Amino acid sequence: MSTLRLMSEKAWLLLLMAIVLNCRPCFSQRIPEILNPKTYTSQSGQFSVRVDPGDIYGRDGASYQLRKDGVLIWSKQLPVTLQEAGVTDKGVIAGYGYSNGPEGFATDRKLKGPGNFHVVVINAKGEFLCNDATPRASSRFLHTLPNPAAHGIIFDDANDRLVVRIADADVNRMKESWQVYQISTGKAVNEFKPAKRIRNSRSARFVIDAKPINGTSLTLVHWWSYDDGSVGARFAAIDLNGKPVWTLDLYDDYEVPGNRKAEDGLREYIRKHGAIFQSSDNRQIQLLIARESQKVTFSVEPKANRGWTVKEVGRVPTKISLTVEPPVTRSIKEQRLESLGVIELKSLEAGPASLFEGVKRIELDGKNRISFVKDDEKEGHVFLVVDEDGKQLHSVPLDATDDPNERWSGHAWLGEDRFVLTRSSYGVEAKAKAWIVDLPIQKLTPLSDFDCPGINALAAIGNGDFVALATMHHKYTMETKVHLFDSDGNQKWTLNEDYSEKPGTLFSPEDVAITSTGEVAVIDKARNNVQLFDRSGNYKSSIALEKAWGRKPNYLSGITADSNGGFIVTDFRGAPPFVRMRADGSVDSGIQPTYQDGRNVDAQVLRVSKDKRLWTCDGHAILRLDESGVVDRILGNAPNVNRIGTVSSLVIKGDKIYARDRRTSAVSVFDMDGQFLHVCVPVPTDITKEHWRPSLAVNNEGHVFLEVDDTLRESKFVHFSDKGKRLEIVKFENDEWQFQTGSANRLALGFHDAKLIDQKGKLLHAIGRRANGDWLEYPHSAACANDGSFVISADHSGRSAISVTIYEKDGTPVRTIEMPEEARYSNMAFDGKNLVVGSLDQLFYCNVDKGEFFKLTPSPATGSHIALHPHFENGELLIFDGSAAKLYRYKMPN
Repeated sequence: MSTLRLMSEKAWLLLLMAIVLNCRPCFSQRIPEILNPKTYTSQSGQFSVRVDPGDIYGRDGASYQLRKDGVLIWSKQLPVTLQEAGVTDKGVIAGYGYSNGPEGFATDRKLKGPGNFHVVVINAKGEFLCNDATPRASSRFLHTLPNPAAHGIIFDDANDRLVVRIADADVNRMKESWQVYQISTGKAVNEFKPAKRIRNSRSARFVIDAKPINGTSLTLVHWWSYDDGSVGARFAAIDLNGKPVWTLDLYDDYEVPGNRKAEDGLREYIRKHGAIFQSSDNRQIQLLIARESQKVTFSVEPKANRGWTVKEVGRVPTKISLTVEPPVTRSIKEQRLESLGVIELKSLEAGPASLFEGVKRIELDGKNRISFVKDDEKEGHVFLVVDEDGKQLHSVPLDATDDPNERWSGHAWLGEDRFVLTRSSYGVEAKAKAWIVDLPIQKLTPLSDFDCPGINALAAIGNGDFVALATMHHKYTMETKVHLFDSDGNQKWTLNEDYSEKPGTLFSPEDVAITSTGEVAVIDKARNNVQLFDRSGNYKSSIALEKAWGRKPNYLSGITADSNGGFIVTDFRGAPPFVRMRADGSVDSGIQPTYQDGRNVDAQVLRVSKDKRLWTCDGHAILRLDESGVVDRILGNAPNVNRIGTVSSLVIKGDKIYARDRRTSAVSVFDMDGQFLHVCVPVPTDITKEHWRPSLAVNNEGHVFLEVDDTLRESKFVHFSDKGKRLEIVKFENDEWQFQTGSANRLALGFHDAKLIDQKGKLLHAIGRRANGDWLEYPHSAACANDGSFVISADHSGRSAISVTIYEKDGTPVRTIEMPEEARYSNMAFDGKNLVVGSLDQLFYCNVDKGEFFKLTPSPATGSHIALHPHFENGELLIFDGSAAKLYRYKMPN
């Protein structure tokens, strides 16, 4: 992208998708699988067929090419894409596919239903011998594929048969069925459930793998076994009708007593790889016996009176991964950069640093004082207390916390000059720590007996007690409770989560507050209600917010005490975002905090002072509001479009630098010496919310396009002239795009593809492939060179590394390069020959002709977030580190 982004919304989505569980037997919680082109080769290697899907999910048709000894025999477009297939030594192709893809979503939205399941056999001339189509039906189970769905195939050329393994429609039963076809004729010849023909089939939970046994008519099947609490394997050699001729039970083979981590790793390995080794020898099978770490070989010999004899003939040690190992990373050479100086962006107006910059959460006490935790670059973390005019009253240094898994998680006023302050850890079974702060002596006293999970919110009762909303993260689950503690940190009572949804039980608590009458108020984001408890934790009443408001809340995220027993509810991105409610549950008013010019304040919390005034903060200043929500006092710097604060987006185009201020959304324009030229100022109604990572694009004429709003389908941009004049609001389908250098075209990134679009919105070229013909999959970053060529980086399902593909200016892919593992979710710069990739705190360089990456070491180091926006110009590399209005100049690597 041409825009600085720490991690795009798409990157976050991909990260979430990467951790979704995908259990093959029940297809639980799966993400759509990408179907790339694939070449299948016959057993002798004489025939090969390439199946090139016309759709990323294998819907509709595909291009087929059959070759014999490397010579093209035929090439056709056929109406079915084979998800999995094989080719015989006579050139016959067989496999299965889905008309609407495995998930059952048609490319044409007008088509209803999940489509058909196809079993296909194609002869050596490219003609269908079989195209059995079975209508699919939606599953009765959540997150499960429509039925029928296939687990895979057994392609048995020697016995002229194709076995399609069909998943059980009952995901709890998991007893798959096998549909058998004669390959040479395409006829269906048999169907059976292999589990029904073995003894004690209940313990054989599901099939992990199945392979033909070379030189026989048998198939080796590997089941996941669960028997009397023991997890292991069952192997069976079965005949053409599914009858077992030999079985081997290893009931506890997938257990590692006393080592849960190793056991999890072993089971993950088995689910992924199975325990059947492919043997090239006839009449032999090779199995993994996991607990003994042995590869065991068995011979399979026919008996004289029909039947088979299976016996062990050898075993050798084999190493398997009993723990989940980190991905293997490439060894990358380092190259040091030569510093050429710094470009400082000089705002039209300078201003002093504010004590209140970066403050995101405040509390008010009974003395009308404002308290907060501030991370000061020089002094570290400090607990500060100021008066209503912003005068500093107390400053208490806090212990340094360099652990990224820890955070200062809240504080509350206990009375007089005492506060409770907490710090919480993330992770499984992580706990919180607590201290008492005594302001007069600037002392922190740890609460040694304090025992509480990670804290989300704190509120004081008023008698020295305080409540904590806390979440305990277990390995696979988490639970959130409300705890009451005394001033010594001893727990007095707890409100537990209870999914019964009965009144008085916690279901999805999000925040807690203590009303002025001493009631404990808990906001529930799933139930959309507020529950009230007395000081002893006894349930009193509930308030249904949808009924009280006359509208459905958008996303409940907070609650704070108001005067006279009432409270204020925070409805994230609601309209309005704050609702003031009386003690009886009726609505007093809605509040949308705004500056006096009408621009919305990005406020996450409201607090009410003793004199009943409203206070908030927006990460830049502490703000007091009048009754209608308009700012009437600012502690710290007021918004100023002529002053650069935190730069959230930055673009270098030609000989100018464009920097967007996060607070005001104004885009200041500078020359390459950092001298101010002009500023592009949106009107207050352009910006409805603060964007942390908005798109910013500049065309070849210097016109600026600033993203001001986005939805799932389109984004709104305000368009400025090359002199900074606001021209219009325009809408684009994609929010991640940039102008292609040397033209008026836009390069826009979609979810699975990219597009070249002309200035009238006409599609010029759809870009969905990498240079090797595989799908682009999940693009998330792009960069254009001066000659119009460009690069796109993309994530790929099932792989940890990402790739970058170089394209000619018309969108033709030229080359795909695998990027280093560390270069994930990155921004890039490209000049046609050289590529620089910045990923959080690391920087990489690549000569695209050679495809070799180097890790670059800036000198001097530029902070913790280097290389968020690199750019080439006249042999220089410019790096914006995201922490100040500075660009660091370096000599380009050789």
